Amino acid sequence: MGSAALGRQGVGIEVRLPMAVLEKRLEVTVLDSTGGDLSEGSDLVTRLCRPDKVLPPKFLYDDRGRELYQRLAAVPECYMPRAAKAVLRAFSGEVARLTGPIDIIEIGADDLVTTRHILDAYRKPGRPQLYIPVTSDQVRTLDIAPGLLRQYPDLTIHGLSGAGGAASAALPPRQAEARLAVCLDNTLGLLTAAQSQAFLKSMRRTLRAGDWFLAGVDLETDPDIIEAAYNDSEGLTAELNLNALHLINRRYDGRIDIGCFAHRARFNEEAQQVEMSLRSLARQMVSIPGLGFQFELLETEVIQTEVSRKFTLSRIDADFVEAGFSFVDAWADAKELYALFLFRAE
Repeated sequence: MGSAALGRQGVGIEVRLPMAVLEKRLEVTVLDSTGGDLSEGSDLVTRLCRPDKVLPPKFLYDDRGRELYQRLAAVPECYMPRAAKAVLRAFSGEVARLTGPIDIIEIGADDLVTTRHILDAYRKPGRPQLYIPVTSDQVRTLDIAPGLLRQYPDLTIHGLSGAGGAASAALPPRQAEARLAVCLDNTLGLLTAAQSQAFLKSMRRTLRAGDWFLAGVDLETDPDIIEAAYNDSEGLTAELNLNALHLINRRYDGRIDIGCFAHRARFNEEAQQVEMSLRSLARQMVSIPGLGFQFELLETEVIQTEVSRKFTLSRIDADFVEAGFSFVDAWADAKELYALFLFRAE
């Protein structure tokens, strides 16, 4: 476990503060800092050795993947980012009214725009605010922190980066009496039901009775609308999906022929989830020299890259109640495509 100082300047910031001032308000604690690359590569090999091959979803979202995701917000079919921002813009103030002053813990804090909606709602001149972003990569925190610190003079950031399971032991002391755990952009939907339940129970152990949990999730809607979003006309989702193979080639000296794969996304109505994968267009041997590993793929065989579950109130309420939370309120956009759910730790 270690700490990283402020390492990167923000871009296009109007307010200028000395770096020394910003550094006093920023700390990043690195969790499980040893053996990260080795562990990640070993996990990748294990997943690709399975009969049902799977890539970790985080392989989609490097810098290039995040750029593609931001561009998807402008594609008409891809409704999720726009719906999420609309709900946050309209109702973050109501969330702040219900919870009162709190420390904010954001799980998977990758989107500066959505983060600012939450921070704006709790902003009060002269009142200190503690923001704890939990990310997989400290560089991401160091990228977004300078802009936030300049925009919010009363903000202190204590980032946690690395394995999320160790985050509870590394949380800084409380500034406010209560804390709000924030999980947006359907992050819960990217977990299996079992993974989600384990995560929620872990968070309940981390929080005290009376603390809060705000979950932003995609809602169940017309399957045609959902499938269109994951097979957009501009091909950006396909590009995002294939980006996982580009990342493997770069990081592990892979020899993967990207042209031998095709994007596939379908909605499983029984499970109420989108299943995204890469389909092999021919029988091929896939080589990843950096991991000392190769494997065979048959024609039409698939590698799953992401599963995105969609929710109803009853479905998400049952998950949180089982983990030790009680439902407080919920807010959705006009078309009921995305919703915020507020729960309280019992």
